[in-house]
Amino acid sequence: MTGLRLAVLWAVSLLLLPSARAGRCPNVGIILDRSGSMTQTPDGTAPSPTNPTKWQIATKAVSDMVTRNDGKFPMGLVFFPSTSSAGVCAASASFDIPIGYGQKSAIMSSLTTVMPNGNTPTGDAINYAINDQAFQDAVRKQYLILITDGKPCCMPGCTDASILAFDAVNAVKLARGRKVEIQTFVIGFGRLAPDELQVMNDMADAGGQPAATTGMYHYYRAEDATALNAALDGIIKTVTSGGGDVGSGTTICDDSCYSVPCPSGQICVSAQCQKNPCSGVSCPAGTYCYTNGTSAGQCVSPCRDACPSGQRCVRGTCQASTCADPCAKAEICDGNSCRSDPACAAVTCKPGQGCVAGSCADDPCAYLTCPKNFACVAMEGTCLPLPGTDPHADDPNQINVSGCSCDLRQGTTGHSVLSTFAALGLFVALIRRRRTFAS
Repeated sequence: MTGLRLAVLWAVSLLLLPSARAGRCPNVGIILDRSGSMTQTPDGTAPSPTNPTKWQIATKAVSDMVTRNDGKFPMGLVFFPSTSSAGVCAASASFDIPIGYGQKSAIMSSLTTVMPNGNTPTGDAINYAINDQAFQDAVRKQYLILITDGKPCCMPGCTDASILAFDAVNAVKLARGRKVEIQTFVIGFGRLAPDELQVMNDMADAGGQPAATTGMYHYYRAEDATALNAALDGIIKTVTSGGGDVGSGTTICDDSCYSVPCPSGQICVSAQCQKNPCSGVSCPAGTYCYTNGTSAGQCVSPCRDACPSGQRCVRGTCQASTCADPCAKAEICDGNSCRSDPACAAVTCKPGQGCVAGSCADDPCAYLTCPKNFACVAMEGTCLPLPGTDPHADDPNQINVSGCSCDLRQGTTGHSVLSTFAALGLFVALIRRRRTFAS
């Protein structure tokens, strides 16, 4: 069973290697309602230390989302009504934090300094936001995430609600109908009245990204902190991976060296090309140079022999482990078997990365070349023998000991082309047998 699991893991890892350059990442603009009603709680009861306001919940949810996705795609933020002194129902003429990479600090700072006040000029906020220069980029997909707790309203008693609701829906339609289409996700936060629900549904349908197309709620319904976080996570999955298998730790968008190979002698670490720590390191025959990208290159041995019970070979040495086999990406060792890591369920990583304990990390397998007939364990950098090979049959004339490769589109397991096809050939038959073992 151990050999079976390893064969399946290697076959799957080969299939998951990026085979072509990923598409450009989308622009994501967050439009956050900061009207006076955000000082209320989602259920309308009195605020307290254990019953936070909608503003407290929303700013934390946005902050957490930005932290989880920092560096993955360009983001920006705008509040409405405007934070300036232009009036209680004026919209900002531009994003408060322009859309781009590296905006985490600015977004986090604004979320802690801006406070709720004023009315709800939803349509004007959208009309101004879609004029941002970033939304003119025809190469990227363009998205708005609208988070609001009620219907558009500026006049006392909301006597203008019908007109402003029409304007808001029309603004979303205009965004979608531009030459460079901007689609809008609508999150209705808090318990909404029936007339507010209808406005949310109309905007969600017009935006092109409704949470559902039938039933009572077409918008993303969020009546508490848990639902708001789930809505944002679901939206980000759609934005970055097209609804794909995010749990695998992959994404279809990338603007960095994870998709565009680094120059010779460099590797991609934290989305930046850096000098390869293994460059110039010459390892003895039958060993290989290991680095996690930031550590100095060191020569280590592949795992040739089995370890005693309760241990597992990791980069040539036996270490305590209750799991006999290495776990796959986004898995953890639980008891004596591997299972999906719940901390990675909502995490989307760049190609060439994997989720570890809820955070994206670089895969050292991208930086090393295993000896002949050995394959690299993803996210660990351990070289284990391929099934059916003799781990002691090292041939110094065929072992690559010169260092590493940073092209993620190349095989990272260091075995021959024939071995690669052998592993892939095993996959179809073994995956069926694997289901039997797992049941």
